[in-house]
Amino acid sequence: SQGLTDAQELKKALRVYQNQQSDCYASFDPPELSVQLDKNKRHKIAYPCKFCGTKIHRPTYDTSPTNLSKHVANCLKKRQDAKDTQKL
Repeated sequence: SQGLTDAQELKKALRVYQNQQSDCYASFDPPELSVQLDKNKRHKIAYPCKFCGTKIHRPTYDTSPTNLSKHVANCLKKRQDAKDTQKL
């Protein structure tokens, strides 16, 4: 993705998000340009979690949804733990 502008990177991320080849994308709102910069001084892409609102920031050169999947698993576990605690 060398040479793409931040706007082009966001457009690409939106396309990947809409294709939802990984189930984890369904747990996030559409990605947005992050204020955080990666090691190359490029803006990261932020994925806002639908459940807790936390934005997961991913460098544009990282196309793996692993960090998104990990967040979803942890977020859902926290929500389940909170529900279990309320039942006590």
